[in-house]
Amino acid sequence: MKTFIKQILMLAVIVVIVAVIQHRVPANLPAPAANEIHGESIEIPVSTSFSESQQESWQLVQLPSKQYQVLVRYKYRIAGKFNATVLKTQDSQGKTFRAAGTVQFNRTQYYATTIHVNPNGSSGYIVFEKSAGTAQPANG
Repeated sequence: MKTFIKQILMLAVIVVIVAVIQHRVPANLPAPAANEIHGESIEIPVSTSFSESQQESWQLVQLPSKQYQVLVRYKYRIAGKFNATVLKTQDSQGKTFRAAGTVQFNRTQYYATTIHVNPNGSSGYIVFEKSAGTAQPANG
């Protein structure tokens, strides 16, 4: 009986370790369309609408705290979350926030730098900058 309990505990520890590792590793997504790549940065449109039929979607969400977050769904699961942290600018074009989070496009790491929300609050874009020291291009 004691060995059975030890085996159950070991299995639980392994499951926790795998979950922690998956949570800490940034999402690895296919490279975005060429028209979204601008040199070392990538700009991806976001919207509050969401379709279950899309394999990849970038959804803009306003949290109950009135802060914004961008969720990326890939292959029908949430693959990444990017938070709008500090308001950088606000004008007739909308609100621009500093962003937080990392993602990999074709195994090249990028950092979220900006989330822009249009005045209507239902669309905008997120900007990623290539991490220093990565040699592979995003569309490679």
